[in-house]
Amino acid sequence: MNFATKKLPIVLLIGALGASVHGQSDAVGNGMPAGSTRAHRDLTFKKVEMAEAFDSEATDAGFESFGARGAKVALTAFKASDGEGLTVEHGMFRSPDEANRFFHWMIEKRATDILDQGSKLDKAGRVIGLRAVVAIKLPVASSAILWTNNQHFFVIFSSSLPDVAELEKRYIP
Repeated sequence: MNFATKKLPIVLLIGALGASVHGQSDAVGNGMPAGSTRAHRDLTFKKVEMAEAFDSEATDAGFESFGARGAKVALTAFKASDGEGLTVEHGMFRSPDEANRFFHWMIEKRATDILDQGSKLDKAGRVIGLRAVVAIKLPVASSAILWTNNQHFFVIFSSSLPDVAELEKRYIP
C-alpha cells in the first residue's frame, strides 16, 4: 500500500487516486450516479492506496484541519469486490462547526446536484452530524455521500452510488 503526503488541489489528487481504482460503469458520463441491481450485502472492499494531501482550494478559503496549517485530508482508495473503485476523504477540523462549514463548502464547490440532504445518524438512530448524497464534479467519479461526525468530515466518491452507500455503512460509529 502506498502512502504519500502532497500539496495539490484535492480534485486533482482524487482524480489521480481514482484513475488507478475507479472502474468505468455503464451509466458513467452523464454526471448522475450510476444505478445498480447488484446485491450489495456481500460486497467487500480492499484498500489499495492511501495518501495525505492539503486541499489548496479549501486552504485558500480559510479552512484549517486540526493540528495543521491548512486543510489537510487523508485519502484512501478502495477496490470493491464488484470491480468498482471508491475514494474516501477524511478531514478532522478544529470544531464541529468548522467540519459543518466544510461540508457546506464542499457541496457548494463540488456538487452538481443534491439528491438527498439531512442528518447523519449513528447505529442507535441518534443524530451525529450532517449528511448529503450528491452528484459530484469529478471526471472519474459521479456520485458521493458526504457527512460530518463531530469535528470529522467524510466523503466517499465513486461511479457507483450503491457501492458508496455500502461503504458508508462501514464508517458509521
